[in-house]
Amino acid sequence: MATERAIEEGLSRQADITLTHPRLHASLEAMHDQAGIQRQDLENYLGQEAPEPTEPQSALARLLAEAASSMNLSSLLPAYCAAFSFAANEYSVLIALTLHLYDPALRELARKHLSSYAKAARLLTHLLPGAIVEELDRQGLECRCICPMCSIGACGCAAAARLWTHEAWHEAQPQLDSEPGLEIWPPRQGSQLALAGVHGGDRLLGVDDQSITTFRDVQKAIRQHQVGEEMVFRVRRGSEPRRDIQVRHVSDYPPG
Repeated sequence: MATERAIEEGLSRQADITLTHPRLHASLEAMHDQAGIQRQDLENYLGQEAPEPTEPQSALARLLAEAASSMNLSSLLPAYCAAFSFAANEYSVLIALTLHLYDPALRELARKHLSSYAKAARLLTHLLPGAIVEELDRQGLECRCICPMCSIGACGCAAAARLWTHEAWHEAQPQLDSEPGLEIWPPRQGSQLALAGVHGGDRLLGVDDQSITTFRDVQKAIRQHQVGEEMVFRVRRGSEPRRDIQVRHVSDYPPG
């Protein structure tokens, strides 16, 4: 909640900045309003779950305050991008916590807020080059590039910066796990897989002879059975031979 408050307060300062780029201005205003809504969502949740929540100051408060002191887009917009990325990562942490500790209500809030900040960070990254070029032009620093486009007067600096930035993000996408199946984390004590001797790091290769790659594949395969019915998990540990383990469908919540 401290992060939402810091972003909301930080974005309120953009009203004092000269923004002639209509989409950038509208995007920052929308994110200011969204941060307020998301803070209220969290306050409502904490009001139900924790009578006296504590709220330490977010690390973002100082970052945004220092960036705002210059009132330059070249300082402020990267700080906003960093703030949105920071918030998205915090919600990624919260999603993992709420999944593992099973808090469905907070999990859904975290997913929604993560999506909001991920989109905001990417949008601002897209708009940033044009805003910076615009700021330079206002300061009388015209384009000095000698490429064919710019030499004619069709300045392509903002377009090139956007393209190279998008390419960098695309190339930075992590490679998916190349090993077959899905890595299993340590099974909870007393569960069917724990009792069968499955360890963290083992790989689930298939369910009922259906190959699986993602957790959605596993959920779908399990839900093809009624609660109480049995199925076969195919598991492998390292280079050891794979083995089939018979398990029973015990929970269908939440419904698929």
